Amino acid sequence: GQIYTDSQIRDSLGTPTSIILPSEDDEVLDLTTYFYNNNEFFFQNGMLTDFVISSNQFKLNNFLTVGMDFSRATQLGGIIASSTIPGVYYWYPNEIYRSEKGYAKIIVNTSDNTISSIVVESPILML
Repeated sequence: GQIYTDSQIRDSLGTPTSIILPSEDDEVLDLTTYFYNNNEFFFQNGMLTDFVISSNQFKLNNFLTVGMDFSRATQLGGIIASSTIPGVYYWYPNEIYRSEKGYAKIIVNTSDNTISSIVVESPILML
């Protein structure tokens, strides 16, 4: 629910391992991607819009991370909803987020029930 700038993220997480800068050929204008190893943070016009956690380097709400058993997601509280796609779940901190603000998509390896990635998407991407 908060807005973060690229400089705030760099101050908090350090220097990215690599950066993809905007290109005039991009489908979404002014989109910059920071990589922290294989974790991705997307910025538009200098503001964080989305991120993908693909390793246990980062945690959702300082708790949930890749490699954990999905059953631990209930310890976050909030609302967990399954999707029509096996192994894909949505987590909302509360009902307001569910209806207005966005969600975290938790992707689970269905063979062992462990979290393989966490995707947080902004409900509105500025074009």
